[in-house]
Amino acid sequence: GDIVASTSGGGVSIAGAGGHVDAESSGGSVRVGFASGNAHGGEIESSGGPVSAAVDPSVSLDVDASTSGGRVRCDLPITVRGALSRSQLRGTLNGGGALLRLRSSGGGIRIEAKG
Repeated sequence: GDIVASTSGGGVSIAGAGGHVDAESSGGSVRVGFASGNAHGGEIESSGGPVSAAVDPSVSLDVDASTSGGRVRCDLPITVRGALSRSQLRGTLNGGGALLRLRSSGGGIRIEAKG
């Protein structure tokens, strides 16, 4: 199902998310692992650390990732939209779908293949 998780005093770690994920932290890292086939997207953000998302590479998503405290790294074959920079990435995975929005002001962002 859908997940809503937040903390102001530490990190958030979610494994095997089967639905839409809203996760945030103002005091640490946020790590989300989506279940195989999960194309529901979500909003993942941290103002106190890095953000990472492990996504099934076969799903269709729109990706919007931006950081002011590091760089964005993506291990998936994303079709980029707009300008590409080390701190921002917008694009589509497999033609696009639900939005996966990632934000960090205290660290980098990593999007990787679920494995």
